[in-house]
Amino acid sequence: MRKWRVGTISMGVLLIATGLILLAGEIQGYNGAGLILRWWPAILIILGAEILVYIFVSREEQPRIKFDGLSIFIVIMIILISSAAYGAGVFLKSDFSGHFLGGMGFYKYETLITRDYEYDAEGVDKLQLRNSYGKVRIESYAGDKIRIESSIHIRNNDEEAARKLAEKLLEINAHKTLTISTNDAVLNGGSSYQGSLDYVVKVPKTLAYDIRNEGGSTTLAGLAGDVKIHGESGEVKVDGLGGNLQIKNSFGRIRVDDVAGIVKIESENGEIVYSNTQTVAHNVNLFSKTGSIQVYLPAAQEGTFDVSTENGEINTGGFDTEFNITGAPHTGALHSGPASDRAPTEEPALVPQDGLRQQIKQTIGTPNPTFTLRTEFGSIELKGR
Repeated sequence: MRKWRVGTISMGVLLIATGLILLAGEIQGYNGAGLILRWWPAILIILGAEILVYIFVSREEQPRIKFDGLSIFIVIMIILISSAAYGAGVFLKSDFSGHFLGGMGFYKYETLITRDYEYDAEGVDKLQLRNSYGKVRIESYAGDKIRIESSIHIRNNDEEAARKLAEKLLEINAHKTLTISTNDAVLNGGSSYQGSLDYVVKVPKTLAYDIRNEGGSTTLAGLAGDVKIHGESGEVKVDGLGGNLQIKNSFGRIRVDDVAGIVKIESENGEIVYSNTQTVAHNVNLFSKTGSIQVYLPAAQEGTFDVSTENGEINTGGFDTEFNITGAPHTGALHSGPASDRAPTEEPALVPQDGLRQQIKQTIGTPNPTFTLRTEFGSIELKGR
């Protein structure tokens, strides 16, 4: 005959009751874990009743009670888990949870707020944009207004506070210089939220542009006018520009296509890609400290080419004229030899040392424009098409 261990029936009753309470909580929308925690003393009543029933049924003069240790352990675990779930629910509803979770990098909500603005383009001759975190896109369109479309993303633990925050995040001043700026003080004002602001600006006329985007991609398409871009971390793309271009970027890839004017690009860490489908008439200066440089030009492009890499290779091809690359690949870097080893009018000799250096100094056809390409760590690809 199977022996009855005290705790087995109590566990069975508790499991049935727990399941019914949690199921009803899901259906009715109340906190089932809170009810379990509130009524947990009933488990002691059930366990005590089971002990009395066992003594009565055993009919022994001195009954020895045998407990079901596993069942009692499961009952205790159910109580502890319910307590933890209830406590977590209360904590998440408190005001303190927002600051605590934000400080740990966790947020309950992600709020998106969009706002659009329009300004008369007449009388505006310059667009200045300052952004800290987010994407920036500026493009041309057929119209008579400057349109600004903003998308504010706020990860937060209080949606009402996030919407109030968005009211202070964007600042626009419309004068001869139209200034669009993100309020950094608001973005960096607390740990209970994390925000970013994306811009799409549509411009109908020729303007000068001064763009600074510290954390996010910057894209310009089909614009007319001179452009200055300063980026800290993010990709920069310029596709079609009827003016001069100046870019400084710390981290991120730079891609520039079909710029009509002078180009000057400086990159600390990132690849530079420059291409033009038309013959280039103005100087192009590309400098990368850590990253490769790729240049694509018409096969018949003329000009003066001053190209060098300290640690990398130069690859050319596709032009009507071949380039003369000096400092062929080897196992050591090249540096100037001692002056005593050469004549006064002789160019410094290239002496191998640790690393790799190659260069091109060559004029094809007319001396203008000048293409100056420099990288310290990276290869250079110069291709005609």
